[in-house]
Amino acid sequence: MQSRNRARWDYMQPPGALSDVITSRKLFVRIADLYFDEQPPELNADVARYVQWSRPIPQARWTSFCTIVIDLHKDPAVLMADMTANTRYEIRRAERDGLIHHASADCTPEVLREFCDFYDGFAALTGLRRVNRSRLKVLAACGVLYLSQVEDGSGNVLVWHAYWHAGRRVRLLHSAALHKAVPDASRRALIGRANRYHVWRDMLTFREAGFLVFDLGGWYAGTADHKRLAINWFKKGFGGEIVENFNGLRPLSLKGRMAVWVYERLGHRIASTTTACESVMKAPLV
Repeated sequence: MQSRNRARWDYMQPPGALSDVITSRKLFVRIADLYFDEQPPELNADVARYVQWSRPIPQARWTSFCTIVIDLHKDPAVLMADMTANTRYEIRRAERDGLIHHASADCTPEVLREFCDFYDGFAALTGLRRVNRSRLKVLAACGVLYLSQVEDGSGNVLVWHAYWHAGRRVRLLHSAALHKAVPDASRRALIGRANRYHVWRDMLTFREAGFLVFDLGGWYAGTADHKRLAINWFKKGFGGEIVENFNGLRPLSLKGRMAVWVYERLGHRIASTTTACESVMKAPLV
């Protein structure tokens, strides 16, 4: 049986600049988020929070952040050829499994709740924190949250992905699969194939919608954490380029300077933002 990209939800809309800067409030401090070098005309905030900029931010406290990106300018045949042999094999085998891919930029409360419930089940199995539902609601309200899922031929959800975008770059934010709750080895292997197939179908969907950069949401630059190294191996299977980005905070007011000073004295890393700068994509399952 051939896989289907069934349009159960609204299809992706063409990317573009944000109509409004995403802002949040922590206690008495108003924070404006700026993604991927976006340049708003003005900021009505106490602190500007820079997420994955291509260069260090002037007058900001910043830290380095590594990620892996894929150039969606390329033809699909070239994108496939850039992958490792194992990843290509798993995707092609998944195409014979009768899997169904759904993607939506119309994140209704019902769809968002379905994703969050699934993710929280995944988090309970893997020891991760529950998803930040409030943050996802803000991203959905601003029109920058995309959700996708892969089902088996019987309609059972195997994998969920969540993305956010700015301009023509889209970034993986969350990935979840309940493989640890599945006792059957063949079923777990199917979920592993489904996850690779899912990334591939997402790449094609975003490419068709006009996005130019597909960001897999982080790259572990260390050598000691074997789980993170396994995640690196999974991501590198899709090709792409490892790049250095920068996250930072820049105070815009006296109140903002005080807030950044307190934030640093409390020992927080500048790179730790509420939009989750570290990918939660699971390690390969096969």
